[in-house]
Amino acid sequence: MVTLAAAVLALAIPAAGAQDCAEPASAEQLASTLDAAEAAWISADEAGFVLKVEEAILELPCVATPIDPALAIRYHQEIGLWLFLTQQHELAQDAFAAARRIDPDASLPAALAPAGHPALDLYASSAPEPSAVTFPAPVTGRVLFDGAPGERPTTVNTIFQIEVEGTASLTRYLRPDSAVPSYEVYIPPPETGPRGWHFAVGAGALAAASGGLLLAARSTQASFQEPPPDNLEDLDALYGRNRAFSTTSAVLAGTAGALGVVAVFTW
Repeated sequence: MVTLAAAVLALAIPAAGAQDCAEPASAEQLASTLDAAEAAWISADEAGFVLKVEEAILELPCVATPIDPALAIRYHQEIGLWLFLTQQHELAQDAFAAARRIDPDASLPAALAPAGHPALDLYASSAPEPSAVTFPAPVTGRVLFDGAPGERPTTVNTIFQIEVEGTASLTRYLRPDSAVPSYEVYIPPPETGPRGWHFAVGAGALAAASGGLLLAARSTQASFQEPPPDNLEDLDALYGRNRAFSTTSAVLAGTAGALGVVAVFTW
């Protein structure tokens, strides 16, 4: 009876997210279900343990509050024990590895696996690989894996959630080969303000203009070294042009230098 129920549940794990929820559950309710499963395990009530694990599997996708890492560890451990109980040792090791990925120092509670229990060796040998991939942020909220923001582990099971202001809009249990449920991804707006290269181009243009005016100023200065104009009015005009060219060239050169500094810090 236990083996048949476990076989059915083994198929349900990857597809648990497809269950329809009559009403949302909380992380506290899931913890209470796991408490009941542990109590059945400790009292050697195999049928009761399997029943409560089944309840937790069906309850998980209905959880509408964030699950913290400690609860995620408990969930993976009890899934592992249930799989161990039904002789599915490879899958059990995957679940144990998921718990150890969250906290490498987390061990099976002595009440569930006292010294000498065969599940301890399987748990100790479940060393998860560190490979992971990054997923984009949702339009609102953040992505959680096993109760923490960050990357999705690619070689072990994980609990995936989208958390928005203290609530979970989506909760799924994922095997390594399970696709992440689709969600609306946040796309940053295009950058419209001036960037470093804009300032660099502006600085270059001003520097070029400054150089041209400097040449013009030198040209008018050279006119003073040639025979000067015959009348005072033309002489004043020539002096005025030289002064204007020199002053404007200096202003443009200073502005170009300032834009160059801005370009360095905004590139």
